[in-house]
Amino acid sequence: MSRVLVVHPNLSVRGGAEKLALGIIETLLELNYDVHVLTLSSKNSILKYHTYSNIPILKIINRIKIINPHLNKLERKLLHNTKLPRMFTEYHIIPSIIEKTLEKIQKYYDLTINTHGQKLYLTGDINYVHFPIVASFSEKHLFENHIGKSKSVFKKVYYSFIKFLVLKNFYRVKKGSIMLANSRFTAKYIYKYYKLYPIIVYPFITNMDEFLKLSKNSNRKNYVLSIGRISPEKNYYIIPQIARYSKKVKKFIIVGSTYSASYKIIYDILRNATMLGVRDKIVFVPNADYKTLQLLLSRSKVFLHTMRYEHFGIAVVESMASGLIPVVHKSGGPWIDIIDKGKYGLGYEDVEEAAQHIDFLVEKYNSKYVSYVTARAKVFDKNNFRRDIIKILEDI
Repeated sequence: MSRVLVVHPNLSVRGGAEKLALGIIETLLELNYDVHVLTLSSKNSILKYHTYSNIPILKIINRIKIINPHLNKLERKLLHNTKLPRMFTEYHIIPSIIEKTLEKIQKYYDLTINTHGQKLYLTGDINYVHFPIVASFSEKHLFENHIGKSKSVFKKVYYSFIKFLVLKNFYRVKKGSIMLANSRFTAKYIYKYYKLYPIIVYPFITNMDEFLKLSKNSNRKNYVLSIGRISPEKNYYIIPQIARYSKKVKKFIIVGSTYSASYKIIYDILRNATMLGVRDKIVFVPNADYKTLQLLLSRSKVFLHTMRYEHFGIAVVESMASGLIPVVHKSGGPWIDIIDKGKYGLGYEDVEEAAQHIDFLVEKYNSKYVSYVTARAKVFDKNNFRRDIIKILEDI
């Protein structure tokens, strides 16, 4: 039996990257590989965060071996220091700790798969890249939408320091390794910065049938749903502005996992909504469980994706499978890879255009639109993902 090491910094969050990592692990187990996972997460924390999701976590967790990096006293302090800037921890401390352990143990494995190429150095035999962080720090429009705008001298200095660390370390690629990309959008930037042609392996929906069942529900309200981590790059700030121009929508509902900065974001958005006179239209549902998410997907008509230059956007696909019509910004994976530049949803460039599209879809919502977008969502079925991963493993 071949022994495989899967490397992922943190599996104790409910994100698209974590779903994909667990999907790769599950596929490896189905093929009877002996799977070890190098991560900062414990088995208990992984179970805690995924027990109530639609991932067969118990089946996975009982068959893998978790390897936690050995932390010295300084590393332990740095990891648990909540006053340290988030990006310094994410793009320097954590990848450095993981890489130090990987260098020691990689020789004991037949294959190493890095499942988070944006947050770890590209030194696995297979590197799945959600988006090359070197691109995000090198191009202004990507930087402003993925990282943030530099509003103060301190932030400009801080961002320059992080950029130095990123460009110093994230250009490292293991010779002969295989690069995988989550979208055509991401693949373009991988080639631009690494001169490597990646294989595109689209993320998948776990339990596609469960989402498709939701699409059969015709008893829907004039609700617009947005799903994703409540963080600055998701650009939820524009939703009150869209709500101001929208005449047909009853509620704009934002569902997402939270972290320390999320509650200030929620406060700022609700304050802005109050100033614009649309506070009654904006609803936040932080850290919703799977059943609540299913209920909202079954009752809403339109899915609004607000992030610009999004890498892929699995929540867009899940919403389409559930019968929602997507409205996305005309950039990134949702526009290019998922709705194929307007074939399976509508794109916008400003808030007024977004509101017009939303009002049109809410009013004209019908079974014909639903069947069209659900057919597209089926392209991103787990079986297709599994087939792609198996083919790559066979080729190796």
